[in-house]
Amino acid sequence: MKKKYLVFALLTLSILTLSAGIAKAAERNGNGDNFFGNKKNRPTTLTAAQKTEMEAKRTAVEAALNAEDYNSWVTAQKALDENCPELKRVTTTNFSDYAKEQKNRETKRTEMQTKMEAVKTALLAGNYDAWVASEKALNENSPALEKINTENFKRYAEAHQLRQQANTIMEELNLADEDRNGFGPMNGGGRSPRQ
Repeated sequence: MKKKYLVFALLTLSILTLSAGIAKAAERNGNGDNFFGNKKNRPTTLTAAQKTEMEAKRTAVEAALNAEDYNSWVTAQKALDENCPELKRVTTTNFSDYAKEQKNRETKRTEMQTKMEAVKTALLAGNYDAWVASEKALNENSPALEKINTENFKRYAEAHQLRQQANTIMEELNLADEDRNGFGPMNGGGRSPRQ
């Protein structure tokens, strides 16, 4: 019987300690984030002026990387996000490698966007053969290649076009950001990279 009470007491003490620790951590986290790291009262959309400002800051970071200018990169990166982890990790010693890595990443991103545009173009044109070729270029093992054939491609292309129309409407209603973050009815838990 004593064992039972001892186990219960230890379990209760553990729960209370854990609760106190969570409350203390949440209290210490005074940077505008809630305990789980999500921003409180974060605006869901940026104004046109804010978007322009952010793009200018990103462009400055990119220019510094392309020029492999460490000091300019630090200044530009701090202007974009002074809490960026790379500011601690990247030094004058490893900056050249970091800059090259970022250039390679950007090249791959551009290649991926080009491939995704080819898929979209084929879908919008209703061209099955072009879609197969572009889908294979994007992902040789795409599950869509197993599911979509000449018989159901027209319907698949129609679904894509309807999704595009829905996205346009969501943007007109100023709900596109909520949708892309998974909060809107259009998401369904995951978003295809071809949208």
